[in-house]
Formats: sequence, structure tokens, C-alpha cells
Amino acid sequence: DFWHDQVAQIYVTTLREYELVPMVGSYILALGSVEDYHKKMYILKQFYLKGLKKTGWNRYSLISVKYSGQIVCRRRI
Repeated sequence: DFWHDQVAQIYVTTLREYELVPMVGSYILALGSVEDYHKKMYILKQFYLKGLKKTGWNRYSLISVKYSGQIVCRRRI
């Protein structure tokens, strides 16, 4: 239910990687492959609830959970 309310669009790249476009904020959520997507979505939800609450929704242009066990963010310029 949490993600149903957060995601406006799902995009599949030519490399078969998944990107999510959220309803709030102007950034892209890069998932990469769907392998271990439950774990990736859990980590991302924790970042949403704990990290973005403090830094703000528009601080980053890209939030990526492609890589195992880490979140990589690109700051908005």
C-alpha cells in the first residue's frame, strides 16, 4: 500500500533496469534489476521515512538502490 501511493510511473530502460517516478518530488528512483526488489524497496522505504524527512523531497535528482546494501544519491544542482 505504501508504494502504491508513492509511485506515479514505472519506466523500463533499454538495459532492462527499472526506474520509478514518484508522485511527490522531482527525482528518479533507480531500482536496477528486479532481483531482490523486496529488499531494495524495504531499504528505500526506510530512507523515505527517516532520511528524506530530514533532508527534504527535492534535495536529490536521483536516488538509486541498484547496488546491494546501499543507497546512492545524486544531489540536485
